[in-house]
Amino acid sequence: MDLDALSKAERMLWVAFPRGEWADLRSGDVDMDDPANTDCWEPERMVRAEVIAGLLLGAGDLEPGRVPAVRLRGVRITGSLDLMGAVISHALVLEGCRLDQPPRLAEATTKTVRIVESHLPGFNGVRMRAEGILSFYCSVINGRLRLNWAQVAGEISLRGAQAGDGTGEAITATGLTVDGMHCDIGFTARGLVTLTGARIAGRLSFQDGVLLGTPAALQLDRLQASELSLRTAAPITGSLYLAHAHVGILEDDPALWPADISLNGFTYDSIRHRTGRVPVTERLDWVSRSPLGYQPHPYEQLASYYRRAGHDDDVRRVLLAKQRHRRTTLSAPGRITGRLLDATVGYGYRPWLAAIWLALLLALGTTVYAIHHPHALTGGPVPPFNPFTYTLDLLIPIGAFGLRTAYASTGAAQWLADALIAAGWILATAVIAGITRTVGRN
Repeated sequence: MDLDALSKAERMLWVAFPRGEWADLRSGDVDMDDPANTDCWEPERMVRAEVIAGLLLGAGDLEPGRVPAVRLRGVRITGSLDLMGAVISHALVLEGCRLDQPPRLAEATTKTVRIVESHLPGFNGVRMRAEGILSFYCSVINGRLRLNWAQVAGEISLRGAQAGDGTGEAITATGLTVDGMHCDIGFTARGLVTLTGARIAGRLSFQDGVLLGTPAALQLDRLQASELSLRTAAPITGSLYLAHAHVGILEDDPALWPADISLNGFTYDSIRHRTGRVPVTERLDWVSRSPLGYQPHPYEQLASYYRRAGHDDDVRRVLLAKQRHRRTTLSAPGRITGRLLDATVGYGYRPWLAAIWLALLLALGTTVYAIHHPHALTGGPVPPFNPFTYTLDLLIPIGAFGLRTAYASTGAAQWLADALIAAGWILATAVIAGITRTVGRN
């Protein structure tokens, strides 16, 4: 590189690089130093991207006992910072800078890369390998941040950053491998954030961030993360996809859920709730928001979570809600049968309903037959009449007391007797079906 052709700012960087010192071109005026106002910056604050690339690739001199690095403040970087496939042994740190073109680090191997409080039109880090942190803290990325299949040994920080322009994808990070990723505390995504198949050893956080996507906001299918926080600063705009993902701890807030949440195949070990115990009514709303309608797995996973927590009542409520949702997909006969099972035994999860029905029918029959005694049938011994025992004998599918065959009613009382016999068979069938269904599932 022709050192005589370097500008004043580039010479400052060239001298600072071997010692890892800052080349600071800021004026001291906060407004003037804002990267959004680079049109007003003097040419003396511009550095060509090829100079930065040259230093990172070994063009500069090194000083023994020092750690060289590119550290720039308050600079406008012109041209394309193209480091595709490069092996970079030095850190790149830009603060309060403006990049005219998206940096290209695709398939590069780098140390720490920090582009903070800066403006850039995008970033291409597809398949890059970073042996350190990758930070865009409080930066404005007007285009797309691309990190597909990247590997970052440290963490990725987008805290306070803005990504996307609202016309498409804001972040694409399919297959990303990273220790942790923080899109939180002031982060805003204007477009889809995709982390399909990403592996995050630690925490993936959108806490106090803003997700604005149309029609989808967050694509986390097949994600693996130790912890996922979806406590955004405002309700998520756009669909949320978590199909076949797995997280250790899920942290969210019902008030922030979008209308569509895809949970088929999504598994989690625990749910963190501000009150400690996770209200089952909230989660039933959660699992019912699938854009594809009824899917059994979200209910089964939620029931499994409550079972591990020892909340058996909540388990039964979840599985009952599952059957009710499933009923909406059945044909007319199936829906009728389902409603019957629901009303009589709650699909086997509320067997006490059968006891209530039995008690009500017993009370009705006992009252009616205490007033309107059936007449005795001739042809054999007639046991003493008791209205309660007679009603119970009618309700039991196979009469056990012999009163059903010894006495007969007339008129409306006979219609009631026939109805009680039919009700007895229905109750018995529902109880057996409900018990069979429950035992079969367990």
